[in-house]
This record gives sequence, C-alpha cells and structure tokens, in this order.
Amino acid sequence: MKENAGVEDALATVGAVCWTIQIVPQIIKSYRSKSTLGLSANMMACWAASSMPFSSYIVTSQLSIPLQIQPHVFGFLCAVSWSQCLFYGHHYSRLKAGACLLGFLALWAGFETGSIYALRAGERNGTTAPLQFYGPEYWEIYKLGQVIGISLIFMAIDISGGIFSFLSLFFRNSLDIAAFVSYALVVLLDGIVVVLAFILNPRAERRRLRLEESQNIEGHRPRELTHLSMSGGHTVIDMPPINATASSSDKYSVIVPTYNERKNLPIIVWLLAKTFETHGIAWEIIVVDDASPDGTQEVAKQLAGIYGEDKVVLKPRAGKLGLGTAYVHGLGYCTGNYVIIMDADFSHHPKFIPEFINPGQSNATNALVVRRQQKLHNLDIVTGTRYSPVPFPAPPRGSPRPELGPGGVYGWDLKRKLVSRGANYLADTVLSPGVSDLTGSFRLYRLAVIRDIISRCTSKGYVFQMEIIVRARSLGYTVGEIPITFVDRIFGESKLSGNEIVGYAKGVGQLWWGV
Repeated sequence: MKENAGVEDALATVGAVCWTIQIVPQIIKSYRSKSTLGLSANMMACWAASSMPFSSYIVTSQLSIPLQIQPHVFGFLCAVSWSQCLFYGHHYSRLKAGACLLGFLALWAGFETGSIYALRAGERNGTTAPLQFYGPEYWEIYKLGQVIGISLIFMAIDISGGIFSFLSLFFRNSLDIAAFVSYALVVLLDGIVVVLAFILNPRAERRRLRLEESQNIEGHRPRELTHLSMSGGHTVIDMPPINATASSSDKYSVIVPTYNERKNLPIIVWLLAKTFETHGIAWEIIVVDDASPDGTQEVAKQLAGIYGEDKVVLKPRAGKLGLGTAYVHGLGYCTGNYVIIMDADFSHHPKFIPEFINPGQSNATNALVVRRQQKLHNLDIVTGTRYSPVPFPAPPRGSPRPELGPGGVYGWDLKRKLVSRGANYLADTVLSPGVSDLTGSFRLYRLAVIRDIISRCTSKGYVFQMEIIVRARSLGYTVGEIPITFVDRIFGESKLSGNEIVGYAKGVGQLWWGV
C-alpha cells in the first residue's frame, strides 16, 4: 500500500486514544467508591510491567508518535490503578502505595533507557533478533490477562484500538511484522474473550438467579441437607441430621481433621480450651480422624475423658478419604452456630481465634461484648491471611486496633514459599477472589453458610479450600480477613505433594470455567 504519513498518524492516534482511555474509568470508579474489590492487583501490575519492554520496542522501531505515546500512558495508568489496589484493597498506607508507584516508574525509566540504547546498538551492528523478541512475545503475555474482570465496553474499546493501530501500519513505507503480529493478536484474543462472554455470561446469570431463588431471604439458615455430593457427584456422603435443640447463644465448633497427629493433638486441644475459656466463649472440638495408624484416636478418647465428651468429640472414619469429606463429616456433628476449621499441627495457632471473632478486642472477657462485636461487619466467613498486614474490612474509625501483627510464614524453605506465593498469585489473577490468601485453611464460618457452600463443592484436596472462597463470593456471602502467622508443623510431615500442586493448577482452571 502507498505510504501516507498523514493517514498513518491519524489511524495511530485513534488507536492510541482508545488504548489510553480504557483504564481511566476504572481509576475514577476506584477513587469514588474507595474500593478495588473484584479488581486484581496482580493483573494491573502485570499490565503495567508489560508496557516496559513494549514501549522500548515501539520507540526503537520508530513507529508513529501516537503509537510511541500509547504504551507509556497506558503503562502509567495501569501503575496508578495498581497503586490504588495496594491502597484500597491491600490496605497499604498512602505513603507506602505512593512509594511503590514511584519505585515502579523509576525502574521503568531505567529499563527503557538502557533497552533503547542496547537495541539501537544492535541494529547498528546488523542484529535485529533482540528487537523482534521484545515485541510480540511480551505483548501477547500482556494481552492474555484480559480474561479477568473486564467489561464488554472495555473490550470493545480495546479491539477498536487494535484495529486502528493495525491499519496504521499499512501506511508506512515498510510493514513492521512484529507490530503487525502484535496488533493482530490483540484483536484476535480480545475477540475470543467477547465471544466467550456472550456464551458464558448468560450461563452465569441463569446460575445466579437459581441461587437467589434457593436462598432464604430472611437470612442464612441451615438448609435441610441429608446428602452432599462431592467429587463431581461421584461420591454421595450421608450427613447426620442437624441437632434441632442447639443453643441460641453463640457457640463455636472447631473441626480438626487429623491423620497421624498423636503428638500434636493434646497440645492443640489444650491451647484451644485455654483460649475459649479465657475469653468466655462456648466451644466444642470435633476431631475427624481418618484411621490414623499412630494412635491418634486413642489420644482423642483420652482427651474426651479429660475435657468432657461434650467438649472433645471424636468422629472417626474408616480410612483416608480426603480433606473436603472430612469437613462434611464433621459438620454433621456440630452443635454450634459458628464453625472454625483449622489444622492440628500448630500451623494455625488458637490465639488468633479471638481476632477472628472480634478484631481489636482479644483481651475482652465479656461474652456478650464478643457476640455483639462479631456481628459488626455481619461477615459470613473470616479467613486467616499470611499475606496481608491488616484486617479486612478494617475496624471502624476510633475502635481498638488489633493487637496482633501482620501476617507471615515461618519455618518454610524458599521452595515452599515460592509454591505458596505462586499458587495464590495464579488464583488471584485468574479468579479475582477478593482475598489475599486463597490457599489457607484457618477459617471461621457461619454454620449455615459453610453447609450451603460445601453442598455445591466438587473439588478435593487443597483445591477444596480455594473453591469454598470462590463459591462464597459467587453466592454473595461476605468474607473478611485477619492477619495470622503460619508456623511450619513441629511434629510429622507435610502432606503437600507434587500431585496436589498439579491438581491445584487444574482446579484453578475448572473454577474459572465453572463457577
């Protein structure tokens, strides 16, 4: 096609404007609502970071000025939105969130300056391979994030930007193949997302309407469940009838799944009993043991004799049947109206339970005060987080602040930390669950809520914890977080295996498709 600089600049300008303004509505919305709930901070960080190599590529290729401006403005706006996520969603201070933004911009400036000089030096020496590498590969990664939480209006603007930028290349004296492929991929990938939206969104809407019809509009009350289907409906588990005479005052049932926890169980029960008694909280512990060969059940029976059979309740099973089914089994014997699920290996310390119930009042001994404060945010689920410094939702202004420090992990090697962080990053990017720690299992639930959620779950193993939160969000239940410190087990070995890791990645994809 004949070279025409005017047409090239005009088309490139329209494309640049489309790609520049698409983030502005999100920034304004986050600022006005003072919330980034449902917006993935990791996604915005990836988009901002991917502008670094692409901006270097565009400048070095000397494409039209509007196309050179676009990735810089877009990357800057994504970085601003990312800092909003840190401030509103992860509760960073203004100073810390601003420092993160400035640090990223400084890193970007240094990276781009060095890249441009290096790429131009390569061109002068007849080497163009690095330049080709900078373009389509990073740009494709940059665009793949658009399957997450993006409106059709956003996608339409993005596709328009790709089309106009794509057309502008035909009015240059030579066609830039890397840019040609990049812009074509934008239109193609965005088009696939739009098609999927028209297919999947109606399904999701029908599912939402069915769920609304099934919920009791007067509040969350236990459903009459006698059978629960797990593992995609292939295993049906009988669930004992609910105790209809349970006390109307708040009582907390702790479900502790065990397998070879003979050494740990006496200590964790003692810590739980001391915590509950100190804070005047009614309690019981349901020990669900999967036929441990180390004598765990014998220890549980001895503990029931010490603390009382109404306080320590052993409900064994015939074999190692899985974590999700252990919860279902334990739920059938809960007499409290709240359920706490935790590990028996000291990874989850009972000292955090008062914070779950009543952040900032962990020294309170008045049970009535505890009960009133627990309903302050009317949360259905409170989950412990290893990766957030402050609770969510934050305590009201003027109320006592939590005494416990920020979350963290102790006793793990680098490999296990990377696996955990990577798992949460993957889930946050793909599923946008609205919590900072999706793989943790230290949680408090309303009894009716956890029964409702589990009745719909299909996963097994470590994916089960993730599915609970994802389904809770889809059902409209409210979820809060409390920072905890996670300490690696003292006795025994971790049950995390390579198969669990593979299954987790598979489970993320299944939840994205089916929930």
